[in-house]
Amino acid sequence: MSTRQRLGPVSAYAIAAAHGFTGTEAEWVAEQRQYVAAAEAAKTEAETAKAAAEAGAALAEAFAAAGFVQETVTGAAVSFADGADGVPVIGLSVEIEPVQTGSGDPSPDNVRPFATWSGLTIRRGDGEGEPTAIPVSWASEAGSIFGGTLDVTTGVLTVRIWGHVFDGTEEWSLQSGSGSGADFFRYKLPGGRRTTSSRPRGCSHFANATVTSPNTTIGFYAYSADNNAVFQIRPGVTGIATAADFQAWIANQYTAGTPLQCWAECTPASEYQLTPQEIRTLLGANAVSTDVGTLTLTYRADTKKYIDAQIAVVQAMVLENIGN
Repeated sequence: MSTRQRLGPVSAYAIAAAHGFTGTEAEWVAEQRQYVAAAEAAKTEAETAKAAAEAGAALAEAFAAAGFVQETVTGAAVSFADGADGVPVIGLSVEIEPVQTGSGDPSPDNVRPFATWSGLTIRRGDGEGEPTAIPVSWASEAGSIFGGTLDVTTGVLTVRIWGHVFDGTEEWSLQSGSGSGADFFRYKLPGGRRTTSSRPRGCSHFANATVTSPNTTIGFYAYSADNNAVFQIRPGVTGIATAADFQAWIANQYTAGTPLQCWAECTPASEYQLTPQEIRTLLGANAVSTDVGTLTLTYRADTKKYIDAQIAVVQAMVLENIGN
């Protein structure tokens, strides 16, 4: 046999109050909303962490399957944080471009010399202590050059820029200029080299001029005649009427410490075999630089450091995307 007992209105708040909650019903409702929000946040955080972990694991598996990772960096000075310990770099080359000092158009009154190099130095360290200096010289093989490409790892120096520092003993010939008079001088490059007027060229005392017909512009030209590269200069300097006058003027410039320099990109390139250099990376942080030109370095990364860095990047992206 059962009996009925009337309880009256019953609510969650009333139950909470009966069990010790002392605030108002509005305060109790606000507290419950905070609990719900916290639970939802915890759920989202757990889902985010799971997604990031899954992405990282997939990335780690992919890199592990690849065996090893190689990276390439370029600049006069480069640095990276994932080098393998004591492993020779895969490749290291240095590109050397002609460098002219000063500003404005070069002229006999505004001489702008070019730098020349008979070697360079590679420096390798961790970016903190004193780096190890690795000098490379080609003075006995190629002399001083205006530009070229050095493959440090194979020791091959490739020179496409042919240049010369004139002292007045070189043979220049006087040429007539298609009705404009016998007013320019020509120097024939040795070695069967060839060039065109569209290729890079430069001169310390005269601005580059465009080849025209008749050739009346004062300046420096480089092109090929009779299948041989030549330098041509119309100096526009008072008192130079013969080849002997021009060579004497060149000798005076040399004596004064402002020698005439000319260069042009020519074919075929000349190659010189130097001693190959073995450059080994340090574990983790590496800083490599050159005092001449721009280097391109390809190295083998430490797999764990590389994977850890990539996982951190991917996880940060996942977290950002989910947060948005």
